[in-house]
Amino acid sequence: MSVVDSACEELFERMEDDTCAYCEGGLVMGQYKDTAAVLCEDCGTPAIRVW
Repeated sequence: MSVVDSACEELFERMEDDTCAYCEGGLVMGQYKDTAAVLCEDCGTPAIRVW
């Protein structure tokens, strides 16, 4: 894993369990359009995405 990957993973972990800015749903790590992302489990909006 490269330094960039480690930094992204750390950021993703920090954002997980935060609240969605659009619908107040919970944020989880996952995939958005085949890329790594932290997204809302209720509305599916990505809070952060890396590609």
